[in-house]
Amino acid sequence: GADCLVSVGGGSAIDTAKGMAILLKEGGALQDYAGFQVLTRPQTPHIVIPTTAGTGSEVTYVAVIKDHEEGRKLLFGDYNILPNVALLDPKMTEGLPPRLTAATGMDAMCHAIEALHSLQREPIADGLARHAIRLIKEFLPRAVENGKDMMARGQMLVAANMAGSAFSNAQLGMVHALAHSVGAIFGVHHGLANSILLPACLRYNADACGEVYLDIFSALGVAVEGIPPDKAGDILADKIAEFTRKLGLPQRLRDVGVPEAGLKECSELALSDGAIVYNPKFISDSTEVFKVYKQAW
Repeated sequence: GADCLVSVGGGSAIDTAKGMAILLKEGGALQDYAGFQVLTRPQTPHIVIPTTAGTGSEVTYVAVIKDHEEGRKLLFGDYNILPNVALLDPKMTEGLPPRLTAATGMDAMCHAIEALHSLQREPIADGLARHAIRLIKEFLPRAVENGKDMMARGQMLVAANMAGSAFSNAQLGMVHALAHSVGAIFGVHHGLANSILLPACLRYNADACGEVYLDIFSALGVAVEGIPPDKAGDILADKIAEFTRKLGLPQRLRDVGVPEAGLKECSELALSDGAIVYNPKFISDSTEVFKVYKQAW
């Protein structure tokens, strides 16, 4: 009988409310609505107050919800679940611990980078993604170092929002497909999984993304003169890894409890994730995914 939903929290809380919005309006089981553009009408009105600066879920048409029985994450992509109002208040993120601040911030970084090299990239999303990267590069270290830095907190909320808008239009890629899978099977925090997997995925996509990577160098404030296109992927991956090390984040999947024996199962699950469709390099073989996982492990 509720007329409206208000979600206060991170991406999981917001996505849970998106699922509630569907069931309050449509009834049935949530699994019935998994997929893309299944709904035919606007859902229960939804106001969002994010307490993390990362997922951008307050401005996306996507919800990712774990099916614990199946051991996988269900993807809901529908413009009818876009929240109606988002309130970005840096005070709501003030108490977020440093490691969660860093991990959720790297989720936003992945959104921006993947939007830039997605097969569905477009100019307006490019602009949002580039500026989000600039803001994250400048303000995420500050927010991690001093959680009471309201300027940094506020700019990170803006960056996450912009990155969320960018990927809602341009889609994502293999980083998220692999992160969803390792998160579903082994419970790795989503932002942390993205942070660890991003360098290996950048290297994998390098031969399809030379110009895009030079674009990302510029947004990161790295001089591009003299960088050969065939080396851009390795250099960018090293820069991102250095950035996350300084944030105090783990660098390998083994460091967050992922067993080597589980990489094959993750690789097979990642192939069925909707995000992988938009990766700049076509992937149809789980052994290719396994190689990337192994490098990140």
